[in-house]
Amino acid sequence: MFQRPTYRLLDAFRLHGLDLSLGTLTDGLKQLEPLFTPLYDALVGHSQEQTFWHADETRWQVFVTVEGNAGHRWYLWVFPAADVVVFVLSPTRGRETPDAHYGDDAEGTRVVDRYSADKAMAAVQSGTLVLAFCWAHVRRDFLRVRKGRPEHTAWADGWVARIGRLYHRSDERRNATPSRRPFRGPGRRPTSGCETTSRPCGPNVTTSWPTPSCHPPKGKSCRV
Repeated sequence: MFQRPTYRLLDAFRLHGLDLSLGTLTDGLKQLEPLFTPLYDALVGHSQEQTFWHADETRWQVFVTVEGNAGHRWYLWVFPAADVVVFVLSPTRGRETPDAHYGDDAEGTRVVDRYSADKAMAAVQSGTLVLAFCWAHVRRDFLRVRKGRPEHTAWADGWVARIGRLYHRSDERRNATPSRRPFRGPGRRPTSGCETTSRPCGPNVTTSWPTPSCHPPKGKSCRV
């Protein structure tokens, strides 16, 4: 509740003179769950109607016994869209969870990191759901190359600088005064969508993109 463990809530309640047992609070929450189920189902349905999502998952400890799961490691998945966010608590980190949420015939774009389960999703394999890699994660890949392979520092720094220009252009777009005219960067013709953020990368994008024979760290950083 409120992103805080129940035992910490109980400690806070005691400071205000309310002394409750953990069992009392837990049983009360269980009684409330069915009342929120229709609302949660409606949010899931609305999320599934969207065409652009972000997605991520993180480890989450759940102290219950589940057949086929030897430990207590579960995963909390989050699927944000423009006006709805859905959380799913799952015992697995595999593609089964996003597949169940989006369905096999989902259409749209999903912003993710490079996690392999996303690439294995049924809708991704069929081509109806497109993966867009998060720039923060992509940038991190180039920073790893710079740290671990000093001989590739200039190459990695070049890509970090290009991504920095993307961030700058995105900030300019978001801070622009709302109007019907498309956003125009300094000295540029009106542009929109992905084209707005792709142009600042410059002509070196193609020439510096790794070839199949390039050094493995470079190829790994740019692999889709």
